[in-house]
Amino acid sequence: MSTMTHDRLRVEGPLEFQSVTMLTLSVQGNAHGRMAIKGYIDPDRGLGQLHKDFKGTPVTVYGADEGSDKLRPIFAGKFEQVILHAEGGQVIAEGVALTCTAELDRQKKSRSFQDTGMTYADVIWSVLGDTPKAGANFAAGEDTAIGRPLIQYEETDWEFIKRLASELRVQLFANCTVSAPQFDVGLAGYQFDHKFSAPDYICKLDERFYLLGGSQTGQYKPDFLCYIVEDGHSLRVGSSVQWQQAPLFICEKTAELRKGELVFTYTLGRRGLTGVRPYQNKKLTGLALGGTVRSTKGEQVTLTLDIDGGRNAGSYLFPWRPESGNLMYCMPKVGTRAMLYLQDSDAGSAIVLNSPRENGQSCGAMGDTSKRCFTTEHGKQLFLYPDSMGIKAGAPDAPVQVKLDKESGLVMESAQGVQMIARQGVFISAPTVGVSSPQQLLIQQTGAATEKSAQIVPKGTADTTRAIANTTQVITAVSETAVAKTAAPNSTKLYAQNTGNNGGNPVDSYVSLNKIIEEYSFVSRTNIYSSISTTSSEKRSWLEGLAKNYYTYAPYYMSFDEFMYI
Repeated sequence: MSTMTHDRLRVEGPLEFQSVTMLTLSVQGNAHGRMAIKGYIDPDRGLGQLHKDFKGTPVTVYGADEGSDKLRPIFAGKFEQVILHAEGGQVIAEGVALTCTAELDRQKKSRSFQDTGMTYADVIWSVLGDTPKAGANFAAGEDTAIGRPLIQYEETDWEFIKRLASELRVQLFANCTVSAPQFDVGLAGYQFDHKFSAPDYICKLDERFYLLGGSQTGQYKPDFLCYIVEDGHSLRVGSSVQWQQAPLFICEKTAELRKGELVFTYTLGRRGLTGVRPYQNKKLTGLALGGTVRSTKGEQVTLTLDIDGGRNAGSYLFPWRPESGNLMYCMPKVGTRAMLYLQDSDAGSAIVLNSPRENGQSCGAMGDTSKRCFTTEHGKQLFLYPDSMGIKAGAPDAPVQVKLDKESGLVMESAQGVQMIARQGVFISAPTVGVSSPQQLLIQQTGAATEKSAQIVPKGTADTTRAIANTTQVITAVSETAVAKTAAPNSTKLYAQNTGNNGGNPVDSYVSLNKIIEEYSFVSRTNIYSSISTTSSEKRSWLEGLAKNYYTYAPYYMSFDEFMYI
């Protein structure tokens, strides 16, 4: 086995190593490549650098194979820590460096990707756009669409990309030979004309077989057989190599300087050896993200989330599920605020929960939290106050409202007309009922009611029958105040049904309204009952009916058909 000795190593960086006494490195899946180095540096320059901070400075270690003068990079990255100390006139430097992929693992970020047509590679390239010289080589994910919105929340770019790779069931492998944040998504399968011939090796079943559920989850045991082999050549993780006439991949790589020789240890196996379980960001569960409504469609909403900082993250139609459910169709308007609620760690099942108002300072109706209002863009309002509740419509200068008030009771206000329409009767009951009009109070019998009255078969004399047939006029009444002051026209007449209770003599077929008012003086139900006790028996029959069907006689119209009912 050819070897790479310590004297054939070169270190390029802020420290000039005269000799290297210790060197280890490790490159594994889903981790940054790591190197630890120790050696002697130039004492003349080293003493002046004892208190200098070397964190973040680049370092590259080169090596030449035995029999060759060509230097090739073994490790490239940046120092995370450097310690300098002097011993016997010599300056010793110890340092730990990580591959440049660590630059992707510094700052936690939050953003969304709502274009479900993007592939995993598209998303990863978009993430890497924030970091200069960052790059990726894809063995998986280039042709696989994400299919649902993705959210990076309080994750570094490395953590987010690593989570995306888990959905593809592969790992990330840092490129440890370039001074840039570059990596492979999955085992790339680089081709090298290299055959391992080490007589000593270790063959074992990797524990990932059991971590992934074993045979019960469909794992194939031979996929997790691995071979641990030592070699003197530096090969890249992800490379496809030959082992015992079988094509395998380099899945892990470590190196150590032993007795002046750099020995590389490789873990060889199939692709299944680097498989992982998909996992999610647990911080997403129960998270509510604010945003602005971009558009609506049916009962779906697209949002520009605040975490995107104005960038175009795509448009995904999230379902609108307010607290009121489907009780009312109340979609938020474009440009208003809304909250995206994540029911679990999968952003694809997120819902738009509510649209919080933000005009408490500028809108007087919204300033008092004890006064709750539901107002549409057209000015219609449903309000619920501590002492009242109701519905408002119309313009501010021409209000139309129905209000239930603690002090004034039921209030109906209209700037125009009020219509009460019922298929049957309309009854009003109160100790006192008043109807006033500064001009005229009209009650009109409809044509249908007139036609119905013609179908009534009367009882009584022939004169009574003729009176019924000829009576189609509208009865006009006056208000209680008007009754006291103005007599009804003598021509206005009501028909009194003949009861036959007056010794067989019929009651007068026509009774003038003026006569009823003057003789019986009733303007309320109480008056009617009192009149019943004093009037003659022949008139008691229709007065009892009148009292039964009308609380107040004077303020209302009475059609001929209605009067006949009594």
